[in-house]
Amino acid sequence: MVKCPDCAIDWDKTSRNKSNRCNPCRRLWEKAWRKFRKAQGRPVVSAQLPRAYHQNYGKTYYQKPEVKERQRQEARRIRQDPAHAQRLFARTQARNAIRRGDLVRKPCEVCGDSRTQAHHDDYEKPLDVRWSCRQHHVDLHTKAKAEGK
Repeated sequence: MVKCPDCAIDWDKTSRNKSNRCNPCRRLWEKAWRKFRKAQGRPVVSAQLPRAYHQNYGKTYYQKPEVKERQRQEARRIRQDPAHAQRLFARTQARNAIRRGDLVRKPCEVCGDSRTQAHHDDYEKPLDVRWSCRQHHVDLHTKAKAEGK
């Protein structure tokens, strides 16, 4: 529990609200802050850039010779790695099975989140998957890496 400095109520601090203010007071403070910045003639930058910016950046970035060469080398390295080919095959089989309806996406085995990813314990069995959310999927790979698999 945190005490809001503006309205003096106690509230549960969530992961989304990094401020010490409660949500209604935080919104009022941010609105006043944006108004103050505009009055000074300074930009009020949102955290999200427009889609056109990313599209334009991608067009210029991927045309650079050093980037093209790096992508070629990475593609060559991946093509020559037999373990990667097996992983890619398993992922493709699972993705196609989901699309066809042969494999049904389930909630995370740990937390029950509906946004899940397929995790292969054995890439030789492409349709034998465990369902986990992003965070628990990363945890599974971290655990497997620590065990040396």
